[in-house]
Amino acid sequence: MPVTQPDLGQNEAILQGQKRGNYEMVEIFRGYALNIGGPTYINSPIPVNNPIIAAIIRVNITLTVGTGTGAIAEGELLFTKAISFRSDKNEFFLKNVPGRGLYRLNQIEFGTHGQKDAVAASNGTYSQLYVLPFVDFSMRHPYDTVFDPQGRGYKSVELAITVGGVADLLGTVGTSSVTATADMEFVQMRETVVPAGIKPRYVREIGNVQPANLANQLFQDLERSPDLAYTGLMVQTANNATVGVPFTGTPTNTTLTDISVETNNSYPVKSILYALLNYFNNFRAANTGWPVGYIYLDLLGYGKQEQDGSYLGALYSAKYGKLRINSTAGALWYSQMSILYDSIRDLKP
Repeated sequence: MPVTQPDLGQNEAILQGQKRGNYEMVEIFRGYALNIGGPTYINSPIPVNNPIIAAIIRVNITLTVGTGTGAIAEGELLFTKAISFRSDKNEFFLKNVPGRGLYRLNQIEFGTHGQKDAVAASNGTYSQLYVLPFVDFSMRHPYDTVFDPQGRGYKSVELAITVGGVADLLGTVGTSSVTATADMEFVQMRETVVPAGIKPRYVREIGNVQPANLANQLFQDLERSPDLAYTGLMVQTANNATVGVPFTGTPTNTTLTDISVETNNSYPVKSILYALLNYFNNFRAANTGWPVGYIYLDLLGYGKQEQDGSYLGALYSAKYGKLRINSTAGALWYSQMSILYDSIRDLKP
C-alpha cells in the first residue's frame, strides 16, 4: 500500500527530494499571421493545462518600402497597438496594453532592454519581444499570481493582438506595404500536479488607462473597484503625441514638473519631481538605457524585497472616494500623459 506524502511547500519539497515539477519552455505557435490595421484573435492553439509563469510574444514586421521614406523613432513598438490576454472567466492578464508601454514595463521589471529591431526605411523584417509576466519574482510569494488554467478550470483562453500599418513605421508611406506575424512560447511548470501553496490567489492584471490630453487636464482618474488593488503605475509623458492614442509622441522629462498619486484623504506619492523619478528608475533598472519621459510608480515600495514583499501593501482602490494621478505642467506641446497599471484582482468564481 503506497504511503501518502503530506502536502509540502515549494522549498520543503525540494529539500526532501519530492517531485515538484521542473520548468520548461513550450512553443505555442509560430508565424501566426496578423491582420494589418486591426485585431487578431487567437485561442485554438493555446492549451489550458500546466501552470504558466510567463508568456513570451514576438511580433515580426515585414516591411516593403517602395517609395516610402522617413523611419519613425520606435515605430517598431508603435506598430503594436494593443495586446490582451484573458480567460473564459473574463479575467484579464493583459488588457489593451500598447507595445511601447509593455516594452518599458518589461524593462523596469527585468532590469534590461528587451530585444527589438529598430525600423529603417528599407526592406526587411523587424522583430520585437514582449513578455507577459504572470508572476512577479520580486515578491516573496510570487506564485500568488501564477496562471494555472487547469487548476482554475478554464475551458479556453484568448490572445488578441492589434497592430497598425505602414503609417506607424514611416513618415511618408508612398507605395510601401507591410505584413506581420507573431510567435508565442510559454514558460511553464512541467507537472500538472504541484505542491500546496503553488496556486493562484489573485489575477495579475496589467492594463491601459485612457491617456490624458494635458492641454485640457493635468490629471487622470483611475478605476476604483472592490476587486482591484494597484501595485504599480507606468507613466509616459510625451510631446507631439497623437491625442487619444496611448504611448505616442516624443517622450520627455520636461512635459510635467512633478507628479502625485492622490486620494480623497492621502497622497501615496506626493509632488515628486518627474525628472527625479525618471533618474531613480534608471538606477532601479540597473542599466543606463532607461529612457527619458518614463517613470514607474511602485506602490509596494521601491525594491519590494526590501519592503515586506507582500500584496497586502497594494493600494486597494475601493477604499477611496477619489484615486487619480495628478501633476503640474512643465513645457507642454501637444502633450499627453499615458498610463499602464499593474494590479491584482480577485479570482472570479
